[in-house]
Amino acid sequence: MARFIARILLGLALCVAVIAVGTTAQARAYENFNYGFEVMLPPGMRLFITEPPGPNHGFTLLNKSSDCDADDQEGIEFFAAYNAGDDASSAVELSKIYCANGSSNPTKYNVGGLKFRKCSVIGRFGKLIDVKFVALRPRPGEDISNWIICMIDIVCKNENYAKWHRVLEKIFVGMKLAKVEQ
Repeated sequence: MARFIARILLGLALCVAVIAVGTTAQARAYENFNYGFEVMLPPGMRLFITEPPGPNHGFTLLNKSSDCDADDQEGIEFFAAYNAGDDASSAVELSKIYCANGSSNPTKYNVGGLKFRKCSVIGRFGKLIDVKFVALRPRPGEDISNWIICMIDIVCKNENYAKWHRVLEKIFVGMKLAKVEQ
């Protein structure tokens, strides 16, 4: 539970300390050289990233009319970092750490050999509040603590999950892995 709360706080911190990058009518690329990935972002969305000199762990993607500080925001949070938690040596072990109930399922998403697992976080009254996709990117010759964790959260209301999942599918289609800068 503490890790779940820490993850929520991290997401809020990313959102609070951000700059809005304007929306465009075209898809655009987001590159993260620290963690070695590039994604194509669908058009019509607002992109929020941590303002330098803050660490570039990822991004938050919201509807173009959304405010990052709103309590009821829906969107996609993409977070990458080193230091695989508790020496998780597989995506299965990583999902046990970051998924509230500890269970996850494999997905069809495989980006350059990076395989994602999925779990759902159910809130009060059986309502879906968060769907997590997690992956662990090994770095050959590196200690597990220097492997890269990748977490994607769809934060939404039950009735809007399908919409946000379609957005995420577009992101997965355009996602590429690159060499991680040392």
